[in-house]
Amino acid sequence: MNQFWILPPKVRDELLSDGLQRHPEEACGLLFGTFDGQIGFIQRYLPVVNHSMAPLHSFELDPAVWVRSNFDTQLIGIYHTHPNSPPLPSPEDLCQLPNFAAQIRLYLIGGRSPSAQDKPSSGPDGFRIQAYAIDSNDGDYTLLTVHLQDSKEG
Repeated sequence: MNQFWILPPKVRDELLSDGLQRHPEEACGLLFGTFDGQIGFIQRYLPVVNHSMAPLHSFELDPAVWVRSNFDTQLIGIYHTHPNSPPLPSPEDLCQLPNFAAQIRLYLIGGRSPSAQDKPSSGPDGFRIQAYAIDSNDGDYTLLTVHLQDSKEG
């Protein structure tokens, strides 16, 4: 899968800020933008209340916001954080994927990088964001790593 996603600094800052404000709980929200089949542009982030019964280790989007947002043609993805671990899909993330994968194309996870070499120049304390495309094969969903690039526009 050869996808490329553009994340403006303004939106990246919103993702980072939301994650830091809700720490140590997982932050979550929805991503809106455009996608032409190869290149996507993330234009807006909407923070959403985490309704999980265990918000330190999982997320559950506010159902009312999720349902309402499904009528927005620019809904492209979901973002959530792993406050104290790398931005890699957890077993829980993969288990929950079928609940929303058919409605979105992009899955962003923010988390702490385990090593200094992974630390981006724009992220404090090793915080970084990893992008995944959602791939479907007869209703079985998987996450594939895709390229995420900062734009110079915000």
